[in-house]
Amino acid sequence: PPGYAPVGYPNPGGYPAAQTTVVATRSTSTLEGMKLMIPRMPLPLAIICCILNLFPGAGTLLAGIIVLFPCANAGETGSSKVGSACVNLWVAVLQFLTSVILLIGWFWSVAWGVFFILQSLERSRTSTVVTTTVGPDGVVHTTRQVESSSTA
Repeated sequence: PPGYAPVGYPNPGGYPAAQTTVVATRSTSTLEGMKLMIPRMPLPLAIICCILNLFPGAGTLLAGIIVLFPCANAGETGSSKVGSACVNLWVAVLQFLTSVILLIGWFWSVAWGVFFILQSLERSRTSTVVTTTVGPDGVVHTTRQVESSSTA
């Protein structure tokens, strides 16, 4: 039929070809579940918060305050940062209160401190974005781009 062309061949009828874009992203994150609650901050701050978490909740409290500054959780909106700060402030209080019950809060606090460091290291990992586009000429174009999530 006029104006019909198989994919990969120019459109002989002169009709504009439809454009379709498919983007597939694969993150190399290892902290999928808790990743949203744990602040992403520069490594030196994460180490300080981890050490402070030897005193249950102290490092988590500091992290809850740090998340409000531009150096942490870069690219997030203000409301998202406030939500993350609130979660960390409540976690700090709970870590402190539960530290007297079989040291549960202390172990939780130390684990949270380790997650600060892991999340900080996550900032420098990369993700791959593959974009496939059908151009106006009907030819399929595929591009692959490796993006770094580092915002130090």
